[in-house]
Amino acid sequence: MSSETHPVLQFAFATFFQPLGIEAASLEAEPFSGLESATGSWWLNQPRWNAGKVVRAGPFSGDFGGLLEFQASFRVSVAPSGWISIAPTLQAENDLAAQAYWASSDHGWLAARHSFEATRHTEVFLYAAAALLLDDALAAQLYCLGEYAAFCARILQRLAFTPSLAPSSVQ
Repeated sequence: MSSETHPVLQFAFATFFQPLGIEAASLEAEPFSGLESATGSWWLNQPRWNAGKVVRAGPFSGDFGGLLEFQASFRVSVAPSGWISIAPTLQAENDLAAQAYWASSDHGWLAARHSFEATRHTEVFLYAAAALLLDDALAAQLYCLGEYAAFCARILQRLAFTPSLAPSSVQ
């Protein structure tokens, strides 16, 4: 399945990754084969970070402050797992404010940890979606009727999980 065409994957991507400025061509998932093989069941296709897309009012925005303010001083990359890695550029050597951010942010860890959290939430959400199709008659009915927003809300309800930011929309 791909977030290019699947509303539940679009919801997961919009909810957990986009607020962090993480973009990708798509979120791909194979939850049932992942359960069978005990391997990774989802990944981001062509992931990248876009500082301009970070939700600045988010509860994590302070941890991204230096990356946003001193963008030329840091290189941010995103793994297919959704994990952000941060490294100073040569410009950071001459930027005392960027160096101070780097030191005070535990070398970017304070920002990067939010991507680890997004990864964990995405995985839990996708496995719960697959499980609810098999074990929750109401969730399965919502899904079959194409009521994807209600299906995603049901997943979050069953997980007793409230994302810090609401997704942009579910088609």
